Amino acid sequence: RAARPLSSDVLIKNGILSELEQYGKEIIPARCHEASNYLVTDAICDELYAGKVMAGLRSAGLNVQKLVVPVMTDESGETSTEPSKTREVFDQLVDEIIEAGIN
Repeated sequence: RAARPLSSDVLIKNGILSELEQYGKEIIPARCHEASNYLVTDAICDELYAGKVMAGLRSAGLNVQKLVVPVMTDESGETSTEPSKTREVFDQLVDEIIEAGIN
């Protein structure tokens, strides 16, 4: 099977998080409006933004589940997602999506 090209648009707008109910279906492709969608975020962004993003997308009528990539502390004491950027973490995320169901 030949690979299909993928592309994404980026929408930048002040206050967009408060307007996701309005923009949610514009951001998510139409073919995905009735499907299970997944917000993949790290633990830092989860605390700051995920609740507002999830509420806005769900208010737009989208089925959205959240997956959180762990944040770890490195040798210098800094919190970072870099240690989580591994094949193992990717595989765990894929397993969670498959378990939850893809339609």
